[in-house]
Amino acid sequence: MRTEPYGSGLYVAESCLIAFPWLFSITTNVPKIGNQEGPLEVQLAVSHDLEHFERPYRTPIIKPGQPGEWDSGTFSTAAYAFDHEDEVWLYYSSSNLTHASPSWYGVEDNQSHEVQTGIGLVKWRKDRFVSADGPKEGAILTTIPVHFSGQRLEINADVKPQGKIVVELLDMDLKRLATWPASEPVGGDDLRHVVTFGGKTNVADLAGKPLVLRFHLYDAQLFSFAFRD
Repeated sequence: MRTEPYGSGLYVAESCLIAFPWLFSITTNVPKIGNQEGPLEVQLAVSHDLEHFERPYRTPIIKPGQPGEWDSGTFSTAAYAFDHEDEVWLYYSSSNLTHASPSWYGVEDNQSHEVQTGIGLVKWRKDRFVSADGPKEGAILTTIPVHFSGQRLEINADVKPQGKIVVELLDMDLKRLATWPASEPVGGDDLRHVVTFGGKTNVADLAGKPLVLRFHLYDAQLFSFAFRD
């Protein structure tokens, strides 16, 4: 019938704010309670200016349990997700009942169930909330122009055994920089692949100038990229 945001957890990433909004989906009317029945799930949102948020994937980011299990009805999260070594951790609470279940309100009926609640912990590998995926035959991802500081390009990616990622550095006309060949193929599963161009990794000479990156993805998942010292 309608959807309401109930609250949100937050995670401060390097280039944006990631939010974990709790979305309440009202699905039906309940006698004596009203138009307040439905599940609460946690989704994903992102903002670059703290005013405008986008929700590109309107599906649960914390997978609900099976009907009747302690984490199958309503969800809420801690205020903040946090880094723990090479993972991001987010605590959440959940129950087996939906929002207007009569048991919440002390109303007994034949469909009432015992309330089960609990605290859970969801973990992601660092910055691996979503990915740009390339099939075996390949796909291309071209960024908007970026200005960076740092000395090397690192990519967070999972490349399948027969796959690869190749990176090109482009000018504003989307032409490869003359003195920078396409990168050597990147393979494997690593949070911090260091990209090599013609035998060199130091890209400090390009720092502070507008630059476009083009990723050729073959049987690979690209999660993020960063320029680091």
